[in-house]
Amino acid sequence: MRLIHKTAWVCLLFAAKLAMIAAIVALGGCSSTPPTPQWQIDASDSLRRATESYLEGRVKNIPVQVFEADMKRARESVSATGRPAQLGRIELAFCAAQVASLDAKALDQCAGFASVRNDAPLADLAYERHLHGRASPADVEALPEQHRAAAAQLASGSLKFETLAAMPDALSRLVAAAAALQAKQASPAIVNLAVETASQQGWRRPLLAWLGVQLKLAQAANDAPAATAIERRIQIASTTR
Repeated sequence: MRLIHKTAWVCLLFAAKLAMIAAIVALGGCSSTPPTPQWQIDASDSLRRATESYLEGRVKNIPVQVFEADMKRARESVSATGRPAQLGRIELAFCAAQVASLDAKALDQCAGFASVRNDAPLADLAYERHLHGRASPADVEALPEQHRAAAAQLASGSLKFETLAAMPDALSRLVAAAAALQAKQASPAIVNLAVETASQQGWRRPLLAWLGVQLKLAQAANDAPAATAIERRIQIASTTR
């Protein structure tokens, strides 16, 4: 009995050692996939917060400086790579939110992107041209997939409302509408789609900008009832807590 007990104990120890070795091997297998670099996590989180704060535009309970501080952190994070292309993508991503909001400073050019444009890959240059409604047919395939259909139609001068309405991503839809506006292809239906897209998301900044465009269209058409209704929406959206 004592021999059997000793043998069983040795077997248990051996099994425990095997389990430990298996665990170490498993951990080694997991570690073969490199973890996401911390700079990338920090840059992504900061950019997301900056974009959300900017689009929400809650200037009374979220100071304007909040999105600027988050953008500074995003830039500092990618600067650790020493790669101009990484900084350029951060700048283009935030510029997209500015363009979607019809920010006059961004409609002409993405100022933050200008300093790294000479080092930017062709895809980023194509995207910048799309943001400003100047993408060519040759640019289309270089764009992110969700932008290609609208960009192709814009380049051919025949953007369709249905194409924008079918875009599942709200920010991409607003970017395409802004590109259409700059290319003078934004119909009243496209303007209204942009208004309702911003409204549904609760994005105060682009909503006010697009309501302003809609108001000018109503005034130009001498549509007093529509202009009055739009002014009421502007008043409500302009009220912050």
